[in-house]
Amino acid sequence: MKRYWLATGLLFAFFLVYYLPAQLAWQFLPKPGVDLVDLHGIKGLWHTGSAVSGQVRGTPVHDLSWRLRPLPWAPLRVWLQGAAGAEGRFEGWLQTGWRGPAAKVKLTAVDAAIPLSLFSAQLARQGLAVDGVLTASLGWLELAGATPLGGEGEIQLRGLRALQPMAMGLGDFRGEISSDGDGLRVVLRDQGGPLLLDGLLALDPASRYTLTANLVPRDPRNRELVTVLGFIGRPDRDGVTKLNLAGQL
Repeated sequence: MKRYWLATGLLFAFFLVYYLPAQLAWQFLPKPGVDLVDLHGIKGLWHTGSAVSGQVRGTPVHDLSWRLRPLPWAPLRVWLQGAAGAEGRFEGWLQTGWRGPAAKVKLTAVDAAIPLSLFSAQLARQGLAVDGVLTASLGWLELAGATPLGGEGEIQLRGLRALQPMAMGLGDFRGEISSDGDGLRVVLRDQGGPLLLDGLLALDPASRYTLTANLVPRDPRNRELVTVLGFIGRPDRDGVTKLNLAGQL
């Protein structure tokens, strides 16, 4: 009889936890910061649910859904799918170990398209006033906080436009992401358009970055582009403007 009641109690506890509503589970989760994640309109169960809207690190998201599939070495392993802003979208696996998202997070099978306008404030702090759409197709990307530690995949900048010192289209660009054992490297190439670009972005585990690139107008008679590049630096004898930036994320 004791075994019967024990089995009944365990079965009841299992179903009670398994069918726990996501809204109730969300209230019990420890929040690593009031501005880190904020969700509204939560529906479904804790392991398979959705949210109407919210914010993730200050970026507005909506139509968010998730499927939690934990593993012994990654207790938080969840498939995320949603939208950001009016035109952005994202989907992929997020997983982290027993120390939680405050330690390291690994993203896999990521497919995303995010308007740069969502990050205008962050870009402005780096001295950039640009617009366009960032697309990503990543095999994996490992993060410590907001700092990329390594990854593999491809990103594209579609319809990149300069907003300052004058508004003008710059074209499309592609970046191949790889890891060299000491951080992350992104090899940059242009995909046509008025600006020829050949560059390298390197990020180290201490959040330091270096960006080097050669910039050349495809048409030397494009006076507007020549003027914009003049704010970056003086071109050499071959008409190449050298871009060299370094700093801390």
